[in-house]
Amino acid sequence: MKPWRLNSSNPKWRLDLIDRLKSFKCGFVRVPRPQRPKHLRTYTARMLRSHDNPGTGIYVAMNDYVYDVTDLLDFYPEGKTTLMRSGGADRTEQFPQGIFPQSILPGGDAELLVGRLVAEGDMTEITEDHIVLHGWVYGYYTLNETHPKMYAHLRHFGGTDATAHLTKTESDGFLSELYLDHPDLIVGKIADKHLDQELTTGEVARHSDPADAWVSVGEYVYNVTGIARYPECYEQEIPEELLGQAVDDNEALAQWLATVHEYRRIGVLTEGPPEYERPAKRRRKDNDTLADLSRRVYESSHKGSSDPVWQEFCENNWPGCVTGPWRRRPVT
Repeated sequence: MKPWRLNSSNPKWRLDLIDRLKSFKCGFVRVPRPQRPKHLRTYTARMLRSHDNPGTGIYVAMNDYVYDVTDLLDFYPEGKTTLMRSGGADRTEQFPQGIFPQSILPGGDAELLVGRLVAEGDMTEITEDHIVLHGWVYGYYTLNETHPKMYAHLRHFGGTDATAHLTKTESDGFLSELYLDHPDLIVGKIADKHLDQELTTGEVARHSDPADAWVSVGEYVYNVTGIARYPECYEQEIPEELLGQAVDDNEALAQWLATVHEYRRIGVLTEGPPEYERPAKRRRKDNDTLADLSRRVYESSHKGSSDPVWQEFCENNWPGCVTGPWRRRPVT
């Protein structure tokens, strides 16, 4: 007897079967997680804020470490909602004993570890024990014991932003090694200046789909795609009819976006077309001749041309022939 298998030739039937089987779900198959990289990725609180829904991954910070809990929402005993609304922030106080006990994950929270959390600051906080490279602050002082030669060389750059030396054609070898091979020495990041692009109301109106949603609050524009796609992850919901529009009339929603979701700001609202109108494509009319069509194609690519060949062509050949930059033949 042949083993039973799904009929792969009918994908719709297969999807229907999976939907019917969901009510009988009783467990999950443990899949080995990929091997952890040599160095953990570094996050700031602002970078972590964007990981608050399944689309970008639900990341939770505890004790200065970042954990990805997206794939394990079904294991949380208190339900998905609590954990989903905890994403994108430091939850050390909320989970003092960790997120998952070893009875669920044999390796505990370590199996979910994806990065480290560091603070943001400005150049006034940099000391002689720090070097700034591309905005990241490296605490190179620990190299005194492990790499004394490298440490002695890097002391010349202590307390400065050495990015210019790193980007030269002949860059400093020890700086390159610090930047490429020692991300574990990153202790902070210089806060980026928020550069807002200018966006018109017409541009905002184009983004009215939950898959790519913008709204405006006062003079600022926010990308709220994650909120529109995964409303169950947030305390408030943005009605679909408000996507692509100004939400100032909804004071509670406007205040929530301006304070809790300030990191979603992408631009400043400027004067422009009040509504977006997609230009209509010109379609061929029933009475268009082949010569008319060819003439419009040629004119669109030679508009305003003073080419004598083009002028002679216009004066003498229409509508007696079809021509273009590649051919000339009589109309039949």
